[in-house]
Amino acid sequence: MNQFATKLNRCFIEVTQTQSSGARISTYRFVFDAFAGRTYATYGWRSDPNKKYWEVAPEVCEVYSPSGEKVTCHSDDEFTQLTRVYMEAT
Repeated sequence: MNQFATKLNRCFIEVTQTQSSGARISTYRFVFDAFAGRTYATYGWRSDPNKKYWEVAPEVCEVYSPSGEKVTCHSDDEFTQLTRVYMEAT
């Protein structure tokens, strides 16, 4: 549990789901409060058969900051960076 989670007396969990259907791949990531079920971050991406994976923006990329502000992100790397406050152990 990280320092932020300890201060809030919370436990955070990240769930990742990847699916394939024909030539398309979808990836979804969520960060939840493990006990309350509140969603702190959502990421969704679906491949485009006519583009390279790095050319396709996520369909949704939203993270709620510790202060409660919703931040829109634009990539998997940015999602990871913004959710680090919830997911990294200290």
